[in-house]
Amino acid sequence: GDRHTIRFGGLFEQDRSISQTVTAAFPVDADGDIDGAVEGFGSYSDVAQRTYSVYLQDEWHLLDTVVLNYGARFDENDGVRDEHQLSPRVNLVWTPKGGFSGHAGFSRYFSPAPFELVSGANVAQVAGTTAASEVQKADAPYAQRESYWDVGFQQKLGHFTVGLDGYYRTLTNM
Repeated sequence: GDRHTIRFGGLFEQDRSISQTVTAAFPVDADGDIDGAVEGFGSYSDVAQRTYSVYLQDEWHLLDTVVLNYGARFDENDGVRDEHQLSPRVNLVWTPKGGFSGHAGFSRYFSPAPFELVSGANVAQVAGTTAASEVQKADAPYAQRESYWDVGFQQKLGHFTVGLDGYYRTLTNM
């Protein structure tokens, strides 16, 4: 109808990373002091990741000055770790006469971690050397998940626009 605009879409992405590294490091003793001659370590990784996403959104003109945008996005990430999430979104915009506009909304986000990170084999391989990481845990990373609340306004003043926007977010797996 005249008051609704439906939008939808999809995304497919495939990434692949091939890495071959050689690391030279000194072995260390229990106190962290160098204990021997340089040793060489080789590692090879070949990883791929696929992301599938679809979304559906409605832009609903409740009144001439009030628009409600709502919808959802579904993401599936198949990579080092397989994860998915349904992410709802809603946003209300008010634009009365006089150059003022105000908005408030909520969104969920799903951001897969970069998949080309150091492999667990490489972390274990250089343990006990000067190349060892202080973080010894090498679990595959999780996708970042975020809830985001936003409110703000803008006012046109001649050739200028001033505004104030505030947000609050909670997230996991940053």
